[in-house]
Parts: sequence; structure tokens; C-alpha cells
Amino acid sequence: QGYPAMASGGVGAGRAGVNGGGDVSMRTDTGTDAAVVMSDRNLTAVSTIFSALHTVVIIFAGFASVLSDLLHRFPWTFTGLESLITQKNSDLNSCLFKFSVLYYATDCLLVVNRIYNYTKRARKSGEKGIMLAIMNSWSIQRDFGFLLHHILCLWGLIESLRSGRDACLILIGFAVGEISNPPRIMITLSNLFPAAMKETRKRKNSLASAHLLLFMATRVILAKYIVSVVRVYMSLTSTLLSALGIILLSFLAVLITSKASTSQTFIV
Repeated sequence: QGYPAMASGGVGAGRAGVNGGGDVSMRTDTGTDAAVVMSDRNLTAVSTIFSALHTVVIIFAGFASVLSDLLHRFPWTFTGLESLITQKNSDLNSCLFKFSVLYYATDCLLVVNRIYNYTKRARKSGEKGIMLAIMNSWSIQRDFGFLLHHILCLWGLIESLRSGRDACLILIGFAVGEISNPPRIMITLSNLFPAAMKETRKRKNSLASAHLLLFMATRVILAKYIVSVVRVYMSLTSTLLSALGIILLSFLAVLITSKASTSQTFIV
């Protein structure tokens, strides 16, 4: 999920820039009030810690839930695996989805607040229109991407909770998608808490490369999964449409990140 992270000194790494979120230009050219900078930094810290918790829960509990259902169906047959994918949501599935809804809803509010702070600073600095500020800011584009991504996730999750269907399909997709997140989270935490993390520039570059490779690899896998499995076995149209929207957004994120990186110098 989300945008690929860059270990660049000029753009946001994951969710936070080197100064705690946002573009360096906005930090140095607009006379940003220290309290606003600290507020952005605190919001990014809360968002990142919540994201890390969500990643751990979904990867381990999500896979554990699917694995438990698989073991109950041993020895495996095609019919048995098909029934696993199409079964009604379990209580564990519902608990995981409610936790995910809480995470995405909370993070939406944090992202909206960051966007509001950015646009407010853009107006104070004399930017000629909010669209110009958005077009010239990689971090604000990334936050809009996060917001759209979260809304799509919320749509799929809430519809699944409401109907009691498609939990297994969604969990598998979530768990695979979260695999790329640990390196991104490490980069963001190292920018927020440099004294505690003590990450070297070389290590940040390695983490950024690992994240980008995992991000692209898992999205290719998920694209195939959506076409070959979700499209065939989904009970809810919302499951397919939200999955398609998220995967298209992910590929767009790679393009935007690549474009942003061409005008920035990676830490070496």
C-alpha cells in the first residue's frame, strides 16, 4: 500500500521528509512556524507507528487466519480450496477488518490535516493557486495518493463487513501488499528519530531499494492475483473494483516516485 519510499534528502521518505514531512522547499522558503512543523512531525510519527502496527497485525494475523483455514481443509482439493476462498467471513476476519477500518479512517484524518497545513502554508507564501502548489509538490501528491488509497481500502473493507463475504480474498491481498512496508517504515522512523535509529545513509539507500523492489514485485503478483483469482471468485463487485483501483494507484505511485527521483539526489 501507499507510495514507494525514497531515501532522498530533498523529498519525503515514505510518509515523512527529512524535516518530518513535506518538501524541503516548503520548510525553508516560506518561514514556516515552528509549531506547525512540529505538528506535522508529530502527526507523521503517529501515522507511521500506527502503520507499523497495522503491517505487523495484517501480515501475521492475516496469514495465520488463512493458514488455519487451510489446515482445517487438509488434504487439499480444488473444491476445498475454492470453498475456502468463497466462505463467509469468520469472527477473526471481522476483527481484523474492524482494526483495519480504524487504522485507515484515523490515517485519513491525519493525511487530511497534513494536506490542510501544506495548502495553508502555500497560501501564506504567496503561491498562485492551490493547484500550482499541488503540481509542484511531490509530498502533497503522495498524500493525496494515500488518501485515495485509504478510501478505496475502506470501501472494500466496509462492504465485506456489511455482507460477511470476500474476507479471505481481501486478506490475502492485504498480507501480500504489506510485505513491502517494513523497509519504508524503517526509513520514516529513522528520519523522525535519527538519534534513536542511528541509520547510516548507505543503510537508508539499501532500505529504499529493498522497499521499491518489494513494492514492484508484490504489485505485479497482486495484479495477477486480481485478474486470476479475485475476478473469478469475488462475491462483491466492490471487492474487485477497490482492488483494481488500488493496484492502478500503486503503479501510478511508482511512476510519480520515479519522476520525482530524477530531479533529486539520492543519499550516497
